[in-house]
Amino acid sequence: MKDELIYFIKRDTSEHRYGEHLLINNLKRLEKYCEYFEKLVNKFIKIKKKYNYTNMNKWTEYPEYFPHLTLFKSMTEMTLILCVDYEGGISPNDKELSPLIEDPMIYEQPDFETEQDEYLYVDINYEIHNKMFFTILSQAWLESNGHECGLVVKTLENNSTQSFYLNDLKWGGSSKFENFNDRTKPVKNEYNDSIKLDEIYNLVGMN
Repeated sequence: MKDELIYFIKRDTSEHRYGEHLLINNLKRLEKYCEYFEKLVNKFIKIKKKYNYTNMNKWTEYPEYFPHLTLFKSMTEMTLILCVDYEGGISPNDKELSPLIEDPMIYEQPDFETEQDEYLYVDINYEIHNKMFFTILSQAWLESNGHECGLVVKTLENNSTQSFYLNDLKWGGSSKFENFNDRTKPVKNEYNDSIKLDEIYNLVGMN
C-alpha cells in the first residue's frame, strides 16, 4: 500500500507549482498514517464487535430508526470521532473508540509570490491529503472486514453534509446508502472485496 500511495502522490504533485512542498507534506503524512495503520484496522474490528446488526437492539437508543455509524471530522482535519447517527439525532462521542485515527497535523508551505498562489496551494494540498487519507481508511475497512458489522458506516464533515460511505466507497449524492433505513437485513458492501488500491484511490477522488 505505501509504495503505491507514494507513486500516486508523486504523480499528483509533479505538475503543480510548489510541487516539492506538496510532495514533502503528503509523504510525511503518509508515513504517520502507515505507522498507525494496524491500529486503525484493529479499531475497525473493535467497532464491528461493539456495534453490529446482530446486537443492535442492545445499544440502539431509538429502535424506530436504522442507526448509521458516523465518523465525524472537521473541515480542515482528518481526525475521526465515532458517534451513532439516528437520522440526524447524534449520540455522544464513543470515548472508548475515539479518535479512530488522528490527523498528524503536518503542514509545510513555501514563500508564496502571490495570494492566489497560496489559495491554490491550500486547495491542492487538501485534495491530495484527502485522497490519500480516504484510500487508507478504505483499505483498513477492507482488511478488518468491517462490512461484517452489517451497518451503514460513513464519515461526516462537521457543519456540512459531506459524507463518505465505506459500504460502497462513494460520496454522498452518489452513494445508495445516503438515506438507507432498512432494518430488515444487514448491509453488505457494494463492491468486490478484491478491489485494488488504485481503484479505491480513483473512487475517493470522485468528490
